[in-house]
Amino acid sequence: MTLGSKLPFAVGQVQDVGLILLSQLATNVADNVKDNPAVATATTLVTCALATFIVGVGLFFVGRFHLGGLVQLIPLPVVGGYLSYIGYFCLAAGISLSTGISITTPATWIQLARQPLVVWLQIAAACVQALLICATARFVRNPYGLPLVLLALPAIFFAIVYTLGYTVQDAREHGWLLDSGGSETPPWGWQCYDLFMEPQKLSWSSILNFSQIANTIALFLVVSFGSCLDIAAVQAGQGSAQDPSQAYEVDFDHELQLIGVSNAVAGMCGAGFTGSYIFSQTIFSQRQMAGKLNGLLIFILELLLFIIPFDILDLMPGSYVGGIMAFFGIEIMGDWLVAIRAKVTVVEYCLVIATFIATLCYGVLGGMVIGSVLGALVFVYSSALVRVADIHAPERLAAPRIRSRDGASVSVRVVNLRGQLFFGQSIAISDTLHREIISSCIDEKDDGDSEEEESAARDSSKFAFYVIIDFEHVDSIDSTAARALSSTIKALAESGGGASGGVTARVYVVISGVTPHSRIARLLSAHGILPSTTEEEPAAGAAGGLKWYDRQGLPPCVSSRELGLRLVENDIVACTNKM
Repeated sequence: MTLGSKLPFAVGQVQDVGLILLSQLATNVADNVKDNPAVATATTLVTCALATFIVGVGLFFVGRFHLGGLVQLIPLPVVGGYLSYIGYFCLAAGISLSTGISITTPATWIQLARQPLVVWLQIAAACVQALLICATARFVRNPYGLPLVLLALPAIFFAIVYTLGYTVQDAREHGWLLDSGGSETPPWGWQCYDLFMEPQKLSWSSILNFSQIANTIALFLVVSFGSCLDIAAVQAGQGSAQDPSQAYEVDFDHELQLIGVSNAVAGMCGAGFTGSYIFSQTIFSQRQMAGKLNGLLIFILELLLFIIPFDILDLMPGSYVGGIMAFFGIEIMGDWLVAIRAKVTVVEYCLVIATFIATLCYGVLGGMVIGSVLGALVFVYSSALVRVADIHAPERLAAPRIRSRDGASVSVRVVNLRGQLFFGQSIAISDTLHREIISSCIDEKDDGDSEEEESAARDSSKFAFYVIIDFEHVDSIDSTAARALSSTIKALAESGGGASGGVTARVYVVISGVTPHSRIARLLSAHGILPSTTEEEPAAGAAGGLKWYDRQGLPPCVSSRELGLRLVENDIVACTNKM
């Protein structure tokens, strides 16, 4: 990634977002192959390497075909809940590394209460180091501050051990140093490839099954989303890291393709760990103006760690390694459980917490499915609250009620629909039309200025209420909303706007702004709202007025609201002349 990136300071590393799903892949293999550790180990390595390769290929095509926007359709609160769980996982792993006690689910924390004092001292040491590292990372601006602290902590530990008169072996026996349990003659790094040489000994049923495929798909989604966030973070952070005028332009799709190729190559080399840009190391490299040298140096040092025939962690205090893991957990949980609150709504924050709890209780896949379903429900609910119907009197017919020659009343209302009309809003649309139009009709009929006018208003043939329903700003509509509109329009026409003290009125509906042969037009026609064609010019007044359409059982449809108003005006004039 360092060599191929257009950012000369880019650094790629193992990514945290895929950690849990890779762990789940390994756990599934271990559960299926319990009686043969060698087969379980080889199968786990192949499974994770294959998943990494598949994710890399998928990422390459995401960047190649400019699909990065689709990957980010996963709701941010759901990703936040998942990342919060990663933070919890790192925190639990830190406590496990510092004490040697397996901490996984929330219930497993209870066992710490029964542990001896030395275990609590190890936990305290890990927490103190984690908080010290956290404080250094947040408040020390000098770029050498954090590296110096990371080097000083193990040195201080060994100084304390020797000052108290203990040896390294004593510290290891009391659980203060990590012990990998390796053999006296550990193999060289490349000897791990011997496990790949006999594919017939692998447990293929543990690799190719529904659970592993589902986890691999989930791994691709979260790594893709995480990689998009990493690139965006580097793009946002580089401008603040130095003079903004010296910031490099980030080619989003190119970087995604590069991440994909890097993961595919890593998978082919047998490395089962997905990776991406590491924001902190990339920005640190930029601040030091190290260019590609920094990334190359990291690559060489990590390659040496892989090759040398011993585990360097055997030389590290458990509380130190556990403290670093706990630091990662604190940082991640702080970002996605605390700091995220200022960036999302209350409902979205509740969704973050719900996804986090669901992941704790039902695992990664179960938690993300539950979070996604809850996110969809929240979207439907919030969208249903959006006002999609605006009802008003047209400006050129702005008088509340127009009088014909014999005192008959005429009222006109325009209903502007907009946005997405879907099933979540069908009830709201129907209620709004009934409440606003019918109540207005009743109020106006009860607003007679004299007994003569009231008597005229009670004659339904002398009271007309025109409703223009405009679809010009409607982006889409589903069948449920179309059916609700159909029922409402028919109810308006049949009820005449309701009754109040025996007063009824005739309601005429005009549809406007529907593009012919569009999906909206087809749905409205299928539900009996539209005629088979759209009128280009309002000629209904010369052909019997809107009463002609009323007898056909269909409202007229015109191409624009302006034509709808002209159609209503013509009908009012025609009816007035007849009187």
